[in-house]
Amino acid sequence: MNTALFPIPHPPRARPPQPPAQSLKPEDNEEYLNPEELGGMNPFHKSISSNGKTFPMPVVKPPIPNRKSDSVSDLLTKPWYSSKSDRRAAEVALRENGKDGAFLVRPSSGNNRKHPYTLVIFYRRKVYNIPIRFIDRGHQYGLGTEKAGEKVRPSYCLI
Repeated sequence: MNTALFPIPHPPRARPPQPPAQSLKPEDNEEYLNPEELGGMNPFHKSISSNGKTFPMPVVKPPIPNRKSDSVSDLLTKPWYSSKSDRRAAEVALRENGKDGAFLVRPSSGNNRKHPYTLVIFYRRKVYNIPIRFIDRGHQYGLGTEKAGEKVRPSYCLI
């Protein structure tokens, strides 16, 4: 018998199950929370009451801090700033911590206006000391030595 005329049937291939089609409308998604259904728990809207009447009160976002107002007194309050650490003390503290990515900022050893601080980072069992430069033009900060096209920040907090 010639099998070329009669192909041998193969069982159908199993297809992986398809996830159910999701609606693009958030209301049709059972995980969607409608803010109006939250009543008093609506995180987007608060209300105040007076004489039994409820008046809507919009939630006001806190103001974005002005990074140009960062000052030495602000720096002293940061938990990652170590005003009394020198290079050796900072390295010892980070090695004792032992966590990759641990860091602190300390005063630079040179104590000059152009390099006021040093960022000290513990990474892969090594300690790196990276100078933080103050850039007079625009009152900004940069890391390491000056480079063409470098990114600078208006605040030491944003580095």
